[in-house]
Amino acid sequence: METEEVKRSPEKGAKRSPGKESAESKIESSDFEEKIPEWATKENARDAKGRSQDDPNYDPHTLWIPPKALDGCTPLVKKYWEIKSQHFDEILLFQVGDFYRVSYEDAVICHQELNLNWLGNKVVVGVHWRSFDKCVEILILKGYKVCVVEQAENYKGKKTRLKDTANENKEKTIKRDVSQVLSKGTFIDYNNPNYEPRYLLSL
Repeated sequence: METEEVKRSPEKGAKRSPGKESAESKIESSDFEEKIPEWATKENARDAKGRSQDDPNYDPHTLWIPPKALDGCTPLVKKYWEIKSQHFDEILLFQVGDFYRVSYEDAVICHQELNLNWLGNKVVVGVHWRSFDKCVEILILKGYKVCVVEQAENYKGKKTRLKDTANENKEKTIKRDVSQVLSKGTFIDYNNPNYEPRYLLSL
């Protein structure tokens, strides 16, 4: 297991107590060790070509990351932003061990919509794999799009790859790839016998 594995909050359980949501959902910057980068907030985000949101050609699906903004970040964080920059308008569920890590603005949404605990003092929540289907279903039904990033190898596979690969630019962390992008048009609830499928028309 990687050292970056998501840990449970010290508080037991995955959900908050009723009645605390309205007060605790408000994000106070002083409450968190790691802040949401200014260039990644919904208010300040630019698309991959640097266009602002008032530009008629603005692409909300992509995100511009300033040069050197990720200098000093871990390989895991760099991989997260590499994928997030191409799926900015989707909630990113990023697999780390048994959990799907949700960070920054996406974590704020999931904290509010799924009533999930913050993980320590970071703007991060975690979805355990056992709760994955239910959490995704709730987000989809509320109109969000979800991008699922899963591990493409285990720790042993990573160790073997790093040993066998001569390329100096080889990925140092466990390989992760986008496995699926889910929306109301593509989500199928196999666990619900009353689920009514939706259909996409492509011309």
